[in-house]
Amino acid sequence: MVVLYYAGASYLDSAIEVINQIKHEVELHVVIEIAPESKTTNILDVKSLEGLPVLAKPEEVLDEVTLRFFQPYWEGAASVRFFVQQHPRTFSWQSWKDCQVLARHMKKTGAQLIHFDTVKARALGLLPFLYRHYRKKIAITIHDPAPHSGEFNWRNVLVKKGFFPLAKVFLFYSRFSEKTFKEIFPNYSGKTGWMGMHPLSFYRKFCRDQAGEGETILFFGRISPYKGVDVFLKSIPIVLEKFPRQKFVIAGSKNAGYELSETDIAAAGEQLECRIKYISNEELAGLVEDAKLVVCPYLDATQSGVLLTSFVCYRGVIASDVGAFPEFIEEDRNGTLVKVNDPVALANSIIAALESGSYLNWSRYIRQEVDQQPWQRSRPHILGAYRSMAV
Repeated sequence: MVVLYYAGASYLDSAIEVINQIKHEVELHVVIEIAPESKTTNILDVKSLEGLPVLAKPEEVLDEVTLRFFQPYWEGAASVRFFVQQHPRTFSWQSWKDCQVLARHMKKTGAQLIHFDTVKARALGLLPFLYRHYRKKIAITIHDPAPHSGEFNWRNVLVKKGFFPLAKVFLFYSRFSEKTFKEIFPNYSGKTGWMGMHPLSFYRKFCRDQAGEGETILFFGRISPYKGVDVFLKSIPIVLEKFPRQKFVIAGSKNAGYELSETDIAAAGEQLECRIKYISNEELAGLVEDAKLVVCPYLDATQSGVLLTSFVCYRGVIASDVGAFPEFIEEDRNGTLVKVNDPVALANSIIAALESGSYLNWSRYIRQEVDQQPWQRSRPHILGAYRSMAV
């Protein structure tokens, strides 16, 4: 079976796990979309796209060190190309022409089916080609069936109207996402499949595996309204009443237009460090390893890359009892769940973990689980979806 797997830079940490699981099971051709807005996102940090061809080899895009980190994931695939869109606007004549170059590449690979690891507006120029040649020969992984709070984007409406009728199968990383999708899109409810999600191993390459229990309580990731960072900020003074020397860290880049409360930051005092910027892979792994535990006080959530990055660095998580978190958090084994949008409940949970030392037990349990390479459990679900498309 010949499969073309189309991934975006925004979710590359999970996409490379899928690539690694299926590259020896099918003839796999990989395409990774990269554009000005995504060249420094997720696990990519590409300084410039200038001078690159529309379809670039990995060694043309990545520096030598980064290439070495990625190579084990796609080594064995039939081909790997970065789909480089240099125009800053999503909708442009140049972007349309770039899609025609990619369409010719897709045809040349002889792909029998195409698996999109989510679909974005920059791929809309492929639609005429796909409707002619790949109707019902497409699988789409859905990361977020509905937009997060404060993150509606009209471009995604166009994407869904254009791509969803083409798909034979929709795949999901969590049962919660699959259930939500069926409720929102009942016409497609008979075409879904679950494949699961597991710790994101790429970040282990940057871990120091240092001894010790860590020092901080960490919030990291893209800082957006739905992430509940304001809930975390309000919980900090409550924790400090009990543990006045406890350190806290908030790390990540902000969503455009979203501002943290200066009043809440001031209330946390000197015990809070804010790193509001792009966080490199190496810095991120260090932050997680330096933490006692990670907090995810989200107001809504599907699956969470933050959660699974924390796990791969052997750190437990206190997360809101919302979305797919209950699928991944085993109560008091790898973390614990708290009431949504409740700073007092979050603070009390942090205090309990510090008083009992339970976060140390969480780390030990997570280490055992991660070392079993759990992504292998997803392989039969992905391949089963492919086989169903061949019928």
